[in-house]
Amino acid sequence: MKAVTGMAPFAVRFREAKKTAIVNQRIVVSDFEAKTSSCYTVETISALKAQLPGISFVWVMGADLLV
Repeated sequence: MKAVTGMAPFAVRFREAKKTAIVNQRIVVSDFEAKTSSCYTVETISALKAQLPGISFVWVMGADLLV
């Protein structure tokens, strides 16, 4: 399970992400991961690819996870 220490609540992160999507119309913000209770990125990607074949996805992550 992901560590949540210091992480903003999902509702706050979702709202802030939607603000970004308003600026860049090519970004679609979804609560797919929350609805499927996925804990790991690989699970989310697998579920998205199964549900939406033929769609290209871009993974955006914070620099804190790069290490």
